[in-house]
Amino acid sequence: MHSFNFGHDAMWPPESYYMLRKLLALHPRHLRWVFIDCTAVHTAVDERLVFTKRFAYWHDLRHTALVWRTIAAEPLPWSDRVRRWTAHGAPLLRNWTNTGAGAEFLGLQLGTIKRKKPLQEMSHRAWAAVEGYEPEPDVAMTGDTLADFQAAVADFRADLPPQPIGPVFRQALEEVIAEVRAAGAQPVLILTPTLKEKENFTGLPEGVPVLRFQDPNEFPELFDPAHCYDNEHLNHAGVQIFTDLLASRFADLLKEHP
Repeated sequence: MHSFNFGHDAMWPPESYYMLRKLLALHPRHLRWVFIDCTAVHTAVDERLVFTKRFAYWHDLRHTALVWRTIAAEPLPWSDRVRRWTAHGAPLLRNWTNTGAGAEFLGLQLGTIKRKKPLQEMSHRAWAAVEGYEPEPDVAMTGDTLADFQAAVADFRADLPPQPIGPVFRQALEEVIAEVRAAGAQPVLILTPTLKEKENFTGLPEGVPVLRFQDPNEFPELFDPAHCYDNEHLNHAGVQIFTDLLASRFADLLKEHP
């Protein structure tokens, strides 16, 4: 069995849903399973990134509307809602009108804008050698960071309250799940180890396998400081443990749904 990880750093919905739909549109051969990282729709805006291509490219009408509906349902002050609505609407408008493309073209032709040098990316051979995975620096948590992490894990061990998903998030998931099935594949939802209480989702769409790794009582090795980079990411040792656990749970799933 072959797998491909098309994730990217800090890729939440709706960007991840946009990317998934683009890949499904390519009609990949022999696609059987699609693992969906079950994270909520991300509406926050980093002002440093609002004019980057990474922020702009996925803002079509469908995915921008998903952000807008999510913002409307979030318990935010009206000033924050308006700011987020506007910040996500601007790249949609620029994509519709192709604003700035003409000025960039003329600038390149007239020589007032210099062409950027190609990015110095990892070579294909080096990328294949690490299987497309580049871990964070192997630095142990210490001091207040370690203390805060251990306190959060202790809270999770004592009580991990369920968080029912809202109707907007549920509808978005249902639409993605339907499209994966239409492509002839089986969707699988994954809840990765985290110390964010709001991500212990319940009320997920029925009939879809769900693999959960969020309980420190069930998976203590995934919440061991020696296996974590910070309170949101595993380090290289933790990733190896998580990969084995994920493979084992998936093998069990295959026995139930061959």
